Amino acid sequence: MEAKPLISIVVPVYNVEKYLRECVDSILAQTYHNFELLLVDDGATDSSGEICNEYAESDPRIQVFHKENGGLSDARNYGIDRIKGDYITFIDSDDFVGKEYLDILIRMAEEHKADISAIGTIVFEDDGEIPDCTVSDDIIVETADEAIIDMLLRKNFGLSAWGKLYASDLFDQIRFPAGKIYEDLFTTPYVAKESKKIVFSNSRQYYYRQRSNSIVHSKLSQKDYVIFEGHERLREFMKENKIPNGKDAANCRFMDDLVGIILQRLVYNDNYVSEIKKLLSENKTHVAEGLRNPFLSKGRKSQLRLALLSPRLYKAILTLRNRS
Repeated sequence: MEAKPLISIVVPVYNVEKYLRECVDSILAQTYHNFELLLVDDGATDSSGEICNEYAESDPRIQVFHKENGGLSDARNYGIDRIKGDYITFIDSDDFVGKEYLDILIRMAEEHKADISAIGTIVFEDDGEIPDCTVSDDIIVETADEAIIDMLLRKNFGLSAWGKLYASDLFDQIRFPAGKIYEDLFTTPYVAKESKKIVFSNSRQYYYRQRSNSIVHSKLSQKDYVIFEGHERLREFMKENKIPNGKDAANCRFMDDLVGIILQRLVYNDNYVSEIKKLLSENKTHVAEGLRNPFLSKGRKSQLRLALLSPRLYKAILTLRNRS
């Protein structure tokens, strides 16, 4: 019997003692058994490292690496440098997966000879109700260019590194940007471009935990503005590679992210008027393109127009809406 492909699972670990067992247990419960699990302890200061060691003693497929804290990208890269598998998947240590996660991903990749396979996500609030995972026969096969457009438009494929299975050689020359947040924006489209075919299943097997202290719920700081660098690089990438509809798709995603930053400024920053006016002024060319963008929703365009008209009015409307 032909040996099944080896899947390398890279799990960066940092101060997740509350969630780590649920994550690792979900991996050990997989119906697909030929995998290696790399737990990369990124300098955790709680008991996460000890929990990793405990699991490694109970299953020979588990390897634990303890390193100085370098952030999520650095931990993923550390794992990539040490994998032995034919395929690689990333799972965040505060998330978990359904028992058929690996089975569905590897079956799609092998049957369709795809370099990347992706699966649906279940988003749930921390300590909230957890929906059941699903299995679906609905399969979508796309070229790299088609998939990149869908990623940017949040259609089928997401930009996140997790929830996907990659042929390991896609990472021969690509790594996550150490020290930067929004790391997937700097990585996933470029990895996708290296692939010949990408397949997506509507099965929902990846459980993404929305934590109240996650980046999207945190007060913005100057480091958040690295997202503009990521989008500038992405625009150049789309232009250089002449990806059909690439300019509009990249602009649409940028407008989505810009509005998200504006909303966070309205919630967390008392100097929101000057901040928002500065953001809009610095990106006025892209904002003008966004208001004409065929992919950008009417709702997003209305939000942009309102922000341009009056940030104070925008905040007043948001406040009234949140109270209702």
